[in-house]
Amino acid sequence: MDARGHIFDIQSFSVHDGPGCRTTVFMTGCPLQCRWCANPESWIYGKHLMFAQASCKWDKGCDVCLSVCPTGAITMEPGQSPQVDWNKCKDCHDFPCTSICPNRALKQCVREYTSEELLQILRRDFSSWGSNGGVTFSGGDPITQHDFLIEVLKGCQKLGIHTAIETSAHFPREKFLDVMQYIDFAFIDVKNMDREAHKAGTSVGNELILDNICALKQSGWKGRLVLRQPTICGYNDSEENAKNSFPL
Repeated sequence: MDARGHIFDIQSFSVHDGPGCRTTVFMTGCPLQCRWCANPESWIYGKHLMFAQASCKWDKGCDVCLSVCPTGAITMEPGQSPQVDWNKCKDCHDFPCTSICPNRALKQCVREYTSEELLQILRRDFSSWGSNGGVTFSGGDPITQHDFLIEVLKGCQKLGIHTAIETSAHFPREKFLDVMQYIDFAFIDVKNMDREAHKAGTSVGNELILDNICALKQSGWKGRLVLRQPTICGYNDSEENAKNSFPL
């Protein structure tokens, strides 16, 4: 096992991400950019920086981050808080500013794991899940990291770990179905049944998502599928959208 994945959080004792008590693994990368996303830091694949401006003590004279930034991404004008040029920041891999910041205003929010390292964490949590629990892969969208996810899922299958996923299903059909063969329980959000409205809210249309839902049904997949709609006032809470969703 040598695949590596980028994960921004692992939460044990989750009770809202599938049946029973679970461990939820939040992975980076997503083909959608939903306006209401609860985890926008997960859109970008790979390691990246977060700046908690409210925690920064620039007004107390602290400017240690300026001297260690290798890309010149952090600048500070007189009388103003530091500014981060995210286009420059994305070229950094070590983030020395995070280790020197005394107030943890700068944080690396993603860690790289091998599949074996992640499986060790799941083995640790195994006894806490009970008979109905397991692991849920969330994000972002886990299928963005297809190869890493497949390797971990195969390991889960060998260990008898129940697997769940939260996915947009906005991927090529072959890649989507390849992952789903190792999944026992799936959440797929249908944001809006109107193609243009879906694109306006998420940056992509809904055709591929709906096609993949149908393909999954026709594939003979034995898992349980839960279709969800995050209800957004003025976006998808109309009676018409509800009626159009009914055929699913």
